[in-house]
Amino acid sequence: MQTVQRFGKNELGKDYVVGDIHGCFTKLEMELYVLGFDENVDRLFCVGDLCDRGPESHLFMEWLDKPWFHSVKGNHEELLEGTLRRDAGYYQCHMGNGGTWVLDFLDTDWECEAAIYLMDLPYIIEVETGNGLVGIIHADTGLCYDWEKFKRGVEVDKPMYRDNCTWGRDHIKYKRTNIVEGITTIYAGHTPVDS
Repeated sequence: MQTVQRFGKNELGKDYVVGDIHGCFTKLEMELYVLGFDENVDRLFCVGDLCDRGPESHLFMEWLDKPWFHSVKGNHEELLEGTLRRDAGYYQCHMGNGGTWVLDFLDTDWECEAAIYLMDLPYIIEVETGNGLVGIIHADTGLCYDWEKFKRGVEVDKPMYRDNCTWGRDHIKYKRTNIVEGITTIYAGHTPVDS
């Protein structure tokens, strides 16, 4: 598993970032069409939570196969991984948070393939842009305000860092406005907001 995935500057097209998809890939396709997304030169980055709650959760692997689509691991991917490992705690949480769709796929070839795709998802994506380095995570950096330190913590699997990366809500919950040094912009999802 590559914990941090890096991308160079897109010299030919545009880069887009999308929030939690939650199994609504047809809606995403319609929005990309409206934007004039060009699969030949544009790239789409996702903050994770590809599955659960929406009707097309099972399609997440098809999207990850698209050469222009890239995603980090969200907490719903972690829940799905736990369900596939038959971890009772993850399973219970997953079923209560939109994961019942997976019951149709357990004990099939799909299950093994899905586990491989999930294992390969990075926790962090970095993208070079004309305005500097952009970071993409699912949730939050927690109390870490240094991008390199945060990245190292996630890479060496320090639980506090990985948990914040996929489950954290500190910035939103406590209205923190601290600047994270060493990165131009961070895109995250996880917590619904009004604006």
